[in-house]
Amino acid sequence: MVGESFGPEAELANAKVDDAAAERRRHRRERELGGTEATRRGLLAGLRGAAEPAVFVTSVGRISATVAAVGVDCVHLDETGGHVVTLRLDDLVAVEVARSSAEVGTAEPEAPAALHLADELAGYVDTGVVVTLRLRGGSRLDGEVTSCGVDVAVVRWSGGGPATYVALDSVNEVWSPSRP
Repeated sequence: MVGESFGPEAELANAKVDDAAAERRRHRRERELGGTEATRRGLLAGLRGAAEPAVFVTSVGRISATVAAVGVDCVHLDETGGHVVTLRLDDLVAVEVARSSAEVGTAEPEAPAALHLADELAGYVDTGVVVTLRLRGGSRLDGEVTSCGVDVAVVRWSGGGPATYVALDSVNEVWSPSRP
């Protein structure tokens, strides 16, 4: 028959059990809080800091790249194939990383870089660089950016051709062989 133990050893054992239970509760609570505080921008900042390649899933495809910079409404990616991609954060559906996002870091960065997708597109005006725009709904437009206004950009086929006026809020991705 097993009897109850009393004395200093029993009190010490009970205290150790209580401490272990409290530690498990604390770790569980940290995991819960970490999950609720995780942000897309925080994940991207963590990937940038780790310089780790990932697969970025968008509404129209997948991009294998590393994060070059995280902005207010966009992220600069250096694609594995050598292209520079500016991706609208709202078009980012998922990010596949080789290790868990908790290891990468997912807390919101202190301040995002002052990057806006429209400003990045405006940087290509009159540079002669041919860009590829991926638009909402999956459309694709290739050409040179000849002007960029408040809510519209003008893109022409290289060497001339008709002008296409593109609503800036419809641009989800800007692909280029180099930064402007």
